[in-house]
Amino acid sequence: MKKLTPFLVTLFFIFSCNKVEKRTKNSVVQKSTNENVLSKQDSVKTKTTTLKKDDEIAKAKNWLIYSIENYLNKQNGLQENTNEEADGNTPTIFTKKYEEYKSDAINIDLGTDGSLTLQQFQKKWENDFDCQYVGYDSGFLVGAQDWGLIKVTKCDYKTTEKEQLIFSVIISDTENKLNYNRDIKVIPSGKSFLISDVLEQN
Repeated sequence: MKKLTPFLVTLFFIFSCNKVEKRTKNSVVQKSTNENVLSKQDSVKTKTTTLKKDDEIAKAKNWLIYSIENYLNKQNGLQENTNEEADGNTPTIFTKKYEEYKSDAINIDLGTDGSLTLQQFQKKWENDFDCQYVGYDSGFLVGAQDWGLIKVTKCDYKTTEKEQLIFSVIISDTENKLNYNRDIKVIPSGKSFLISDVLEQN
């Protein structure tokens, strides 16, 4: 019996260590499985967010192209107005703030009621807009008073800044062979969008 006791103790010790090792392995496998599940969930959330953002960018791009062409071609008579638009109910494509800013820029130093000097204009708007890109002597979107058929020949998403989607846009006057290079900022508005700023590059 004395010879058998050390053998039994050794055998018991081996089986005990084997059980601890199996539990440790199972614990490691379970932890690894949990980490993989969490990683996959994070990946799905990231993909969903990316798809939603991509969808919003695509919608904004399509809206922007249509709105620019529609707005400018109706203004110059190359596209018919709807009955509502003919009655003066034209929906705007610009935010009120941008319309006021651009109108102030167009009217600088005209000497009319409400017109500003360049210094007054810059002081009024410097905290909201980059005034060097306003296009002081040009109209909304294009720099000419008269233009031909307008086509948007480039509209590429650049970045997002403070919930504004920024697009690099080339507006082409197809008849006069002129191109207007613009960075246009777009914000969501209800189920549509509005232009919140136009940085006129030329």
